[in-house]
Amino acid sequence: MRAATECDLPRLVALDCAAYGSEAYGYPVLRQLLDVHGGGLLVLEGGDESDGLAGYVLIANAARSWESWLLSLVVGKRFQGCGHGRRLLSEAVRLAERSGVSEIRGSVEPGNRAAVGLFRSLDFVVEADVADYSGPGGHRLVLCRSISRYPMR
Repeated sequence: MRAATECDLPRLVALDCAAYGSEAYGYPVLRQLLDVHGGGLLVLEGGDESDGLAGYVLIANAARSWESWLLSLVVGKRFQGCGHGRRLLSEAVRLAERSGVSEIRGSVEPGNRAAVGLFRSLDFVVEADVADYSGPGGHRLVLCRSISRYPMR
């Protein structure tokens, strides 16, 4: 796992499009997220260059200085079920810890049982159940993890 670079952008876009289809960030947005949150955009290699990226995670500190937000966590289909999501989410929590925040939040589609289970396994709790969180029909669970109470080991 390492910080993303400009060279990763085409593979990040491909990974994001495969995961989110028409709701993917796209090149211009991912480019700006890299520029603004570079240290919080981490990639996990898939093995060799032809494998592409196994996944990525994006975390950013919020305007409220005491919290970070997990903006995206994607694991490529053929890499799912191998613990990569746990590695990415664990590293995001560690980044939040190092930045000095006391909480980290993220949102998950309620029907994504694997993602909800992953978050809960790392001590995230459901803070809110919000209809239309990500736009009309974009129902999401907002999950929160206390950094000070449950530091990563």
